[in-house]
Amino acid sequence: MRVVVTGATGLIGRTLVAELLAAGEEVRVLSRDPAAARMLLGDDCEYFAWDPQTHEIDAAALSGSSAIVHLAGEPVVGGRWTARRKKAILESRAGGAQLLTSALAAMPVQARPRVFVSASAVGYYGDNGNYRVDETTPAGHDFLAEVCQAWEQAVMDAESLGLRAATVRIGLVLSRDGGVLARLERVFKLRLGGELGSGRQWVPWIHIEDLVSLFRFVLEHEGISGPINGVAPRPVTNSEFTVRLSDALGAAAFFDVPAAALRLVYGEQASLLLASVRVVPNRASKLLFGFRYPELSIAFHDLLGHG
Repeated sequence: MRVVVTGATGLIGRTLVAELLAAGEEVRVLSRDPAAARMLLGDDCEYFAWDPQTHEIDAAALSGSSAIVHLAGEPVVGGRWTARRKKAILESRAGGAQLLTSALAAMPVQARPRVFVSASAVGYYGDNGNYRVDETTPAGHDFLAEVCQAWEQAVMDAESLGLRAATVRIGLVLSRDGGVLARLERVFKLRLGGELGSGRQWVPWIHIEDLVSLFRFVLEHEGISGPINGVAPRPVTNSEFTVRLSDALGAAAFFDVPAAALRLVYGEQASLLLASVRVVPNRASKLLFGFRYPELSIAFHDLLGHG
């Protein structure tokens, strides 16, 4: 299989590329800086240039490929969501998918890949309180929900070109190589960790190995199209997450942070920390996808050496 990957230098992308190469697949990387991507990922991939902001793409990356995995996107964490930042977040995701679909439409049918799989996010659902959410739940109405809807629609538009299209709605990704867990580990080891807001909000999470395996599962199974939740089978509340992480690190959580303080500091972005999304992976379970880390304690044991 020859797989085109955008966002290959990110946390998920690096792990996916390594897994694909280890499995003997060919990888083509689409990057705004192919030279820098090569420095990070090595010489086993082919590198091509694209820039969703300027609508430029080297279509040679897509020609003759088997599949596309779209992971690229402006980070949603860090800095307030100004109007300019919101535009960049939307364009990097939905605009990137639209650019890929447009490039595919301009190619001869026989040169097109067969499948287009994209990241999405559980932010699609908005805040659902204690309600159990699966792939049939309607979209929310906040900023992230709107971004995810536009993002997914741009991917699903590829179906009109004869491609199989799927979107993986990702929860909080846990990895020893960076991301939110690395930041939380530093905070908790300084005895500055604690519950956020009420602590009752649900946190959908997934071990990065399970997430990458799920992407490969979707790539390889012809019957999978549309949305599939990329989360572990058992979401936890923020309170349970805090207790489990504290236990795993041997560092008690002392400093709970009120919701009002989070909104004061982060503005609209505080919804990332306070929204309750009790997401379950119904489609993955029905398709008999095997989660290696179904419980948070098992994930923490692997990532931090404790449970």
